[in-house]
Amino acid sequence: MRLIQKFVLSGVLLGALLSTLLTSPVPSIAASTATAALAPCKFDVGLGAAKYQIDAKCAVVPVPEDWSKPDGKKLDIHVTVLAATKSNKQAEPIFYFEGGPGASAITNFGQTFYAAYRSLRESYDVVLIDQRGTGSSSSLQCTEVTDQELADLSKAQDDKEGTAQFIERIKACLTRLSATTDPALYTSKVFADDTDAVRIALGYDKVNVYGSSYGTWLGQIYLGRHGDHIKAIVLDSVAGPWNFYLLDASKNAQASLDKVFALCKADSTCNQIYPDLPSKLKQVLDKLDKEPTKTFGLGTLTLKSYPVTMTRSRFLEVLRSALYLSANISVIPQMVVQAANGDFTLSAAQLTLEAELASQVSLGMYYSVHCSESLPFYTDALIERYKSDSFYGAGVDGDKELAETCKAWRSAELDPADVAPVKSDRPVLILGGALDPITAVAFGQETNQRLTHSTLVVFPYQAHVPLVGSKCAQNITKAFFDAPEKAIDTSCVANDVKPIFAGAYQVELAPYSDPDGAFSVNIPKGWIAQPNKATSPMTFFTSPDGVQLLGIGNFKNMSGAAAEKAAFDIIGKTYGAVDVQIAQSMLFITIVQHGLDRPDQAYIGALLIRSLGADTQVVWQAAPANILQAVLMPVAIPVFTSLVAR
Repeated sequence: MRLIQKFVLSGVLLGALLSTLLTSPVPSIAASTATAALAPCKFDVGLGAAKYQIDAKCAVVPVPEDWSKPDGKKLDIHVTVLAATKSNKQAEPIFYFEGGPGASAITNFGQTFYAAYRSLRESYDVVLIDQRGTGSSSSLQCTEVTDQELADLSKAQDDKEGTAQFIERIKACLTRLSATTDPALYTSKVFADDTDAVRIALGYDKVNVYGSSYGTWLGQIYLGRHGDHIKAIVLDSVAGPWNFYLLDASKNAQASLDKVFALCKADSTCNQIYPDLPSKLKQVLDKLDKEPTKTFGLGTLTLKSYPVTMTRSRFLEVLRSALYLSANISVIPQMVVQAANGDFTLSAAQLTLEAELASQVSLGMYYSVHCSESLPFYTDALIERYKSDSFYGAGVDGDKELAETCKAWRSAELDPADVAPVKSDRPVLILGGALDPITAVAFGQETNQRLTHSTLVVFPYQAHVPLVGSKCAQNITKAFFDAPEKAIDTSCVANDVKPIFAGAYQVELAPYSDPDGAFSVNIPKGWIAQPNKATSPMTFFTSPDGVQLLGIGNFKNMSGAAAEKAAFDIIGKTYGAVDVQIAQSMLFITIVQHGLDRPDQAYIGALLIRSLGADTQVVWQAAPANILQAVLMPVAIPVFTSLVAR
């Protein structure tokens, strides 16, 4: 979920609407839907230079632009189906509902969720739908805004100036889009009806649903309108249109940040290196209030350096973005203290990455949804109730900004019944992260009370969308879809990995010589060689607690690309399947980030590659997602720089 480009939802019921069922009429979808023929196609996995393709099947399902006029103009809904990878396929597929609102399910699944679905895809076809307004399905993308994101980072606009410029661009976007489409026909209940048309066109009676972030909002609307066709539904980081997310966003972001600061304080090493983080943050914000700081941000995807003017609101947004992903939480204390010392390198790089990815969320769809389903139901009393004196409350007046934008955007006029809380007795699994800065656990608790056949699972050290970073969440989700009527074993939650903070993890290095004489290197003292795991030319080690994995290899007479493939083949056979996510090349080094399928924890790995003459050396490190960023610099980098091949 986004906050005027990146907020999500909150979780308080709309009083009198609590007992109201979703009552708006459901169109005759079957009568308007023809069978769709799936054809072979390719599906993109990963980002940038690491992107690769797998076989899939695709279809286009025509739907009425206006469901009240079934014989009128049609829109094409683009669908990709990833087939189950093993023969024991379940009859009901998983329909994947993307977040945003405005992100492409087809694009984002390949970039973010592919590794997390490895075990689910063994038994289930996965159906990816670019909802109308996103991706290839009549996108409402506002290039007038997104094309300027990188250039705008150099400008020191205050919030008022930035909002005025943004609204002028949104108006231009609306003018352009209105020539071919009506943004008022893009609402969650319409998306739900489009989705049911896809179900019918593909020949399914019942489906499973997994929704993350805004996908839980859409999932509940779909549950209310077409629940008879849902076998089971997972709501990961849940909220709905009856939850006044923008009003609650400041409080929830502050609560998440406070929890991270408290975790650092409770860690003696982190507290020693990064003491009194709230005061340090206040110092940064006070400084930026007086004078924005000019710096540069290195693009993660382009590897270009972009001028960035760091302002108070931008720095707060950087922290909020880092809080979304459990794997990024480990860098927050370092980011704050570096900024207090005048170094904005980390925060500027994060801003640059967000600007690089801005085009992946359709702003038009975002505002079509929230200008019709959120803002009209904000009363003065609610706005007053949600006022916050947090760092975020002092710097973000989100409801007014949304109101100004919605004045410039065309959206539907809905009745309260269209956004009323949904009730259902279908089997529901609710996943929540205790560190989530936007869909707080309270929203999951409210949903659990309202849906009578639901189970809530809370992960103490996960943030937004636990499925991505938690193997426990992945295992629970698969067990639930396999047998939704059975009680769920949630005991693995007790093993959720606590974050380690970057800069607060230290190792002592000691010399090591390969027994076969292939290389000499410095490795962390006390780490244990794994001779039973060795596969020429790779040698493997584990940390003393067995949690972290390390591999070193010298591939003779082999190019970098060939050595990368060979190394991943060896790693996959030794430790678990590898899903490549992103590759970066700087000078003579290539770093390839990937997921690693482990039975108990969700691992992320990094493979460092360099070619010297005819040979290529690699160093590989993998660790649970919550800790890799903290341990990579003190382990993999010094090991790599000390490696001498023989």
